[in-house]
Amino acid sequence: MSIVIAIIIFGVIVIIHEFGHYWTARKCGILVEEFAIGMGPKLFSFTRGDTLYSIRALPIGGYCRMLGDSSTDDDPRAFNNKHLLKRVAVISAGAVVNILFSLVVFTGLVMFSGYNSLEVRDVIAGSPAQQAGFMVGDRVRSVDGRSVHLVEDLSFKLMDYDGKSPLDIGLYRNGTVIHKTLIPMKQESGDYILGINPMPKTGCFQAGVAGIPRAGVLECAAAGVWKFSSFIYMTVYGIFKLVTLHLPMSDLSGPIGIVNVIGTVYQQNIVYGILSAITSMVALAGMLSAALGVFNLIPLPALDGGRLVFLIIEAVRGKPVKPEREGAVHLVGFVLLMILAVFVAYNDVLKIFSGH
Repeated sequence: MSIVIAIIIFGVIVIIHEFGHYWTARKCGILVEEFAIGMGPKLFSFTRGDTLYSIRALPIGGYCRMLGDSSTDDDPRAFNNKHLLKRVAVISAGAVVNILFSLVVFTGLVMFSGYNSLEVRDVIAGSPAQQAGFMVGDRVRSVDGRSVHLVEDLSFKLMDYDGKSPLDIGLYRNGTVIHKTLIPMKQESGDYILGINPMPKTGCFQAGVAGIPRAGVLECAAAGVWKFSSFIYMTVYGIFKLVTLHLPMSDLSGPIGIVNVIGTVYQQNIVYGILSAITSMVALAGMLSAALGVFNLIPLPALDGGRLVFLIIEAVRGKPVKPEREGAVHLVGFVLLMILAVFVAYNDVLKIFSGH
C-alpha cells in the first residue's frame, strides 16, 4: 500500500513541477516537443498540436522537452531564441510551482485541521517552565531574541539546543512582553522541552471541539504561511548543514527511505480513520513538494538551479555559454547525482533492515 501511495504522491509532485515548466514555456511562446510523466519506455502517448504527451514506465520523474533546450535552433519558437528573462522564468517555474503548491497545502491543512499555537495551555509541574514562572495564557514570542510563531518553530529551536546555555524566552503576557531565562529539560528520547503544553486551535472550516478555541480565517491563513515558511527554513538549513559537513551523510534519505516513511505515517494514522490517513498523506505531499522545489534551486549541474547559473553567466558576459560545454557540465552533474542516489538508496536499505 505504501508503494502505491508513494507513486501517487511522487506523481502529483512531478506533474506539478513539469506543468510549471510547460505552462510557462507555452506562455513565453516556446514549442514544447514532449511533456512526459515518468522515465524510460513509453507506455501511452498522444499528440496534440506540436506536443507529444506521454506516460513512461518508470515512475521516478518526468520532463518537459522544449525545442532548442539542449542545442541551438533557428526556429523563433525555440528556447534558445527567447529573451533571457523568459528563459529564467521557464527554468524557475517548476520549483516555484512546487513551492506554491506546498504553501496551498499547508494553509489548507490549517484551515481544515487546525494547529497548535504558542499560547500556554498547561505548565508541567516541576518543569523548567514552571520554575521560570511561566503562566497559563502566556504566549511564547521569541527564543534568544529570534521570533517564533508556531510550535514547529519552537521545536526546531530546541532541536539545535546545546544542552548547556540558558535560553532567553520572550513571553507575551497581559499586553506586554516579558523575558524568562531557563535551561530546557532533556527527555529520555534526547529531545529538550520547556515543560509547557500548547493551546490547540481548530481550523476555521473544521468542526468545533469542546474546550478548544476556533481560529479565524485570517489567523488560519497566517498560521499556514508560518508553517510553510518554517518548513522551507528547516529544509534550507538542513541543506546548508549537509553542505558544510555539519550533518552526516547517513541522515540523507531518498525515494526508498521516503516510501518507508510514507508507509509508517500511513499505518500510524489509519487507526484514527481514513480522514486522518488522507490528511497525513496530503501533509507529506506538501512537505515533499517544498523540499523538491528548494532542492531543484540548488546551483548544481543537472538541476534547475544549475541551469539558472548558466543563464546568470550569460547575463554577465553578454553571450550564452556554448551548448556543448553546458551540456558536458550538466552530464557530469547528472552522473554525480546518480552516484549520490545509489549511495542514498544503499543507506536507506541499511536503515530499513537495521530498524532505524
